[in-house]
Amino acid sequence: MAAKTWTAHQVRGAEHLDLRGVRAFGAEVFLLAAGPGEQSRIYHTKDSGNNWELQFANHEAKGFLDCMAFSDKQHGIVVGDPVSGKFQILHTEDGGKNWRYADPKNMPAALDGEGAFAASNSCIAVNGKEDVWFATGGSAARVFHSSDSGATWGVTETPIMHGAASEGIFSIAFRDPLHGVIAGGDYAHPDQGGTNLATTADGGKNWKLATPPQTRFFSGISYVKGTSLVMVGSGVTAFLSDGLYTYKELTQQRIQCSGLKGWNNLCRWREREDHQTRDSYQPAMSVLADSLKLGVSRDFLSVKLILSMASIQRRKSITCSIGNVRVGSDAPVVVQSMTNTDTADVSSTVEQVAALARAGSELVRVTVNNEDAAAAVPHIFEQLDRRGVHVPIIGDFHYNGHILLKKYPACAQALAKYRINPGNVGIGRKDDSNFRTMVEVAVENQKPVRIGVNWGSLDQSLLTRMMDENSRASEPKDAREVTMEAMVVSALNSAALAEKYGLRSDQIILSAKVSGVQDLVDVYRSLAARCSYPLHLGLTEAGMGAKGIVASSAGLSILLQEGIGDTIRVSLTPAPGGDRAEEVRVAQQILQSLGIRSFTPQVTACPGCGRTTSTFFQEMAEQIQSYLREQMPVWKERYSGVEEMKVAVMGCVVNGPGESKHASLGISLPGTFEEPKAPVYVDGRLFTTLKGDAIVAEFITILDEYVNSHYAARSEDQVTV
Repeated sequence: MAAKTWTAHQVRGAEHLDLRGVRAFGAEVFLLAAGPGEQSRIYHTKDSGNNWELQFANHEAKGFLDCMAFSDKQHGIVVGDPVSGKFQILHTEDGGKNWRYADPKNMPAALDGEGAFAASNSCIAVNGKEDVWFATGGSAARVFHSSDSGATWGVTETPIMHGAASEGIFSIAFRDPLHGVIAGGDYAHPDQGGTNLATTADGGKNWKLATPPQTRFFSGISYVKGTSLVMVGSGVTAFLSDGLYTYKELTQQRIQCSGLKGWNNLCRWREREDHQTRDSYQPAMSVLADSLKLGVSRDFLSVKLILSMASIQRRKSITCSIGNVRVGSDAPVVVQSMTNTDTADVSSTVEQVAALARAGSELVRVTVNNEDAAAAVPHIFEQLDRRGVHVPIIGDFHYNGHILLKKYPACAQALAKYRINPGNVGIGRKDDSNFRTMVEVAVENQKPVRIGVNWGSLDQSLLTRMMDENSRASEPKDAREVTMEAMVVSALNSAALAEKYGLRSDQIILSAKVSGVQDLVDVYRSLAARCSYPLHLGLTEAGMGAKGIVASSAGLSILLQEGIGDTIRVSLTPAPGGDRAEEVRVAQQILQSLGIRSFTPQVTACPGCGRTTSTFFQEMAEQIQSYLREQMPVWKERYSGVEEMKVAVMGCVVNGPGESKHASLGISLPGTFEEPKAPVYVDGRLFTTLKGDAIVAEFITILDEYVNSHYAARSEDQVTV
């Protein structure tokens, strides 16, 4: 029976992941996130999605889980792309309490360029508890089969088109141990034709092209009602096939399946302006939903997906490890900050590093400008370690870094990364030995390096040479354009020198900082297009207060929206006695506002108007928001995913109920002259109406109960400082 109503849920902690596969057994649901390294995860819920637990996270940096299947809720199997030449097989026999990789010795070798498509979570099929098949693409289009639950495997060639990275088998289905079907093609060219559909009648030992042949790309296929099949694909319609001999086109309007870059949007039903064919489509809706392992709402004839938070396509870059933090396109965008204490003052620096880490800074940079600062670095690490603060510390070197790193080896060993400015370390002059010395120390200690070009200290010899060359050109560029190009050239040349002196490419991060928003956008667009190193973003001098916040938000948001940027810093000038951690919160809010990451519960608060002129609303709103700010550090330590919570604090009943329905919790406070009562919504439904003088206290009680009941408690190994 089709579902009549839907309840929206979120998978806490999975905001930056691509959620590809879902398998449900009543209220018990398994969810697969597909992605490189630790982005491949398995989540599990026993209460229809109200609470999720993380069952498995892939710690194989080169791994990529693709698809998941269950024969029953105890026995599941997952296929991952090849690691060391063999496809990875992950299985459970106890409902996901334990997931284990199968021994690869009994797995046939993968071919160069061969992989599996995570697109629709249908590159795997099971029949009973023993038979498992999975299909591949890329350089080959093969079917792997195991008749012993994945312990041993055989492999068979198929006639499906292959060769390019976008070609191969995308989906496989079996209706019994012998009869199966595979479908695919080229998602990059879905209408160009090719061999896209094949069948087997002997359990996958032999595959024959379908009759009549089908030449459009198919991304998902499933058996329903015996021999009937449902098929969907990118840029094509949905088909219902009876034994692969007759085809019925279900619709040209309702299904849109995106290509591989958009699989987190997989398939969306489009509402038609006319509903004349609603009844005739109804049986097909359930068929299609079954093929994609999704649900159907009869009320609106729509398919609902659990979507990942962001649709921004990151620029592909190398991934660099800084201590235990990964930076690059295969990792979330990282928030960084910098101390403004005298590094030689150990206690003050320790206090500020700890405060920045508590605020959420994932990397902290300290100035190492003299011998006292270099000597203090190991002691700073010791005190931070005693406090349980393990944020990676970066050393910022200018002019004399080559001397300090050689003279104070304990400093060089303790730091997680070195920042080198090629404009003031001697590179580009007759002798680049200072730069070379710093790189060799980094190689010796296996530390990554950020080569940070800054237009305020740009290599003057390089700039002068490029200005001279430009002046002799037939159509010279303006000085700004030459300066931007000089920054890019300085960064790239320095990176090439660093690799020449022994640094690996995955130990290099680049930055090219300026103080103007448009300059920032232009220089990073150019740098991003000409290298694959991870990039650190930030205005070099953002400024104070609103100016600094607005300028940083404007510049970083443009680049992040374009997928450029792997680590960011908002370089705010604090007011005297101001909170240095403000720059961390602004950076986090930029990422969260763009939907890239989540850090803290978001509060939607009404700005007030003529309906809220009394201080009643203002005081209540401030009390609630202050409570959220105070509790977040405690909640974050105790609960997983609480940063995803959304709270609406509205000043009257005009927009209050509407905003509240879109939040985890929402309250509409009484406006001026309105009756002192406040409707409270929980997960989109009216929960209660508060009255009297204790509205805020009662709402806070509801808020505490919501957090306690909706977010899973962190295990001890998840708690960080």
